[in-house]
Amino acid sequence: MSDLANDLRALRHSRQAARRSMKACGQCGLKKQIGEPCHKCEEVEWLVWSRQQPVTPQPGKGGGEVSDKKTVWYCVDDSAPENGFELAVNDRPPHDWGYIAQECAEDYYHNHDGWESSWPQDVFLRETEYGPIVASFSVHMEAEPQFYAYDKVPQ
Repeated sequence: MSDLANDLRALRHSRQAARRSMKACGQCGLKKQIGEPCHKCEEVEWLVWSRQQPVTPQPGKGGGEVSDKKTVWYCVDDSAPENGFELAVNDRPPHDWGYIAQECAEDYYHNHDGWESSWPQDVFLRETEYGPIVASFSVHMEAEPQFYAYDKVPQ
């Protein structure tokens, strides 16, 4: 039990340290990492910057190791990590990020009041909680029409 408590304490401290290392944007006030362009004020520069950042491997995921599930972090319509959600998804090759974005959108719809949102939504994916964005998608939702039949009153 103490090992678990120590691991949770270390995770909490690492998250707190990541939050402390953030600063507010001078124009809009959103928090961002030092040296990171603002994703709201400098969108193009930020997208270029985020794609140039090295992707760090997840703890416990060795080279070439394949597992059934993988944890991703996603944000919807706001790419700030503190506004994101965590989701365990089926492990897929990197070229299948679109499927993972669909799973994240479904999770957002059912578990995070996404049904109140207007669609399409932009989904930003990360491999670590505060890591760089590895993929972004515009996810559309199809409306399934419902048909009801009622007896017609003879006239």
